Amino acid sequence: MYNPVGPVMTFSSAKELTGIDAMKGLKARRLLKSEEPMWDALGANRVSLPTGEVYTSLQTGMIDTINSPPGSIEAYSWWEFLKYAQKPYQYYADAYIMANSTWFNSLSPDLQKIIMDVGKEVGKRSTDLIMDTGESTLKKFQERGGVVTTLSGAEKAKFDKLMKDEVMPAMAKMIDADALEAAQAYAKSN
Repeated sequence: MYNPVGPVMTFSSAKELTGIDAMKGLKARRLLKSEEPMWDALGANRVSLPTGEVYTSLQTGMIDTINSPPGSIEAYSWWEFLKYAQKPYQYYADAYIMANSTWFNSLSPDLQKIIMDVGKEVGKRSTDLIMDTGESTLKKFQERGGVVTTLSGAEKAKFDKLMKDEVMPAMAKMIDADALEAAQAYAKSN
């Protein structure tokens, strides 16, 4: 089972995010090392910041761009500074709930199946809820004057190509090969 954190997209205070070329030169907050390949491919300048420093950094102009689930821009009041957003969502952040394998393996196959089935059901409900919550937050963002650009056509094709040809291969190098293979197999089956 997993508890979804939510879909992640790009927000900026600097300019409308009309395509991948609009990211060049922006001062992008980098929370995780895994974000580096994307910011580098987009030509943004990375600034490593913990979550607690984002508000002040947006306020002072130390950064002008972030990747975030939509709910976070409301929860942390970052939308006081952020004016632009770009979709598609780049990735989906999950927080997994795990059980001790010794305990799980000690259960009968029937109980293991029940736990797995219920976990899938709760995970799906959680995913649907967090996606709806993200979209609701984006509507509020727009009501506050925020601009959401959804890439399509040639710009979406450029985004997809950049992710496929540059970002994903660089990220794959950061992940244990067995873990990556297991994640890819899981994604295909669900």
